[in-house]
Amino acid sequence: MVQKTLSQPVKVQYSNQVWCLSFSSLDIAVEDENGAMLGQPTLAAISDLYSSVIAGCYLGFGEPNPLIAVAALRHAILRKNYPLEVGLLGDGAVYGVPAMLMVDASTLWTSSNFAPLHHLLEKLDITLVRRTAPAAGATIERFVEGFSSRIESLPLKSTGRLAEGEGQNRLTLSQLDRLFVQYIVNEYNQSLHPRDRSQTRLEMWQSGLTSSPQVLLEQDFEV
Repeated sequence: MVQKTLSQPVKVQYSNQVWCLSFSSLDIAVEDENGAMLGQPTLAAISDLYSSVIAGCYLGFGEPNPLIAVAALRHAILRKNYPLEVGLLGDGAVYGVPAMLMVDASTLWTSSNFAPLHHLLEKLDITLVRRTAPAAGATIERFVEGFSSRIESLPLKSTGRLAEGEGQNRLTLSQLDRLFVQYIVNEYNQSLHPRDRSQTRLEMWQSGLTSSPQVLLEQDFEV
């Protein structure tokens, strides 16, 4: 597998050319189905740099780690199959295998702890690129800000133990995951692209494809 640290930004010219993996800690308290606190989740999100769509994400706990990274990449690559009760306006059909995966240069990606991610990238022939400028990671920041604002505007209910006066929303992980899917498919990817206001992010992703996205199956992720 080729790994590079570029002194200049990658010239992004089409959809699924470069995906960016970013981590963010969410200021949302998560509880289990019985109301016991689990803590604040860590979001791993995959964005397509050409269209700025969110291709996939995964919610976990603790510091950025290979399990969260691999799960987010898996979610981004596979065709989505959400249940009808999630209430989506479309099928959220952003998928495929990127040519490159860009990660933060400050993350210890050479650590042996990240071997599962390295093995998966090698198996799928995805080039790992370290980003050295913050611009490539701006999409996840806008996404998290938008989602946080959306959560604050909702009359949320948890398992009946919504803490009053604590300044935090409390949700189960399944509730939070459902809200993420709804926000990505129904709102964020359907919003206008920040640079090309004539197309939504999803429309730009679709028009920017140079060929039909590669379709992988669950077994392709066995590492």
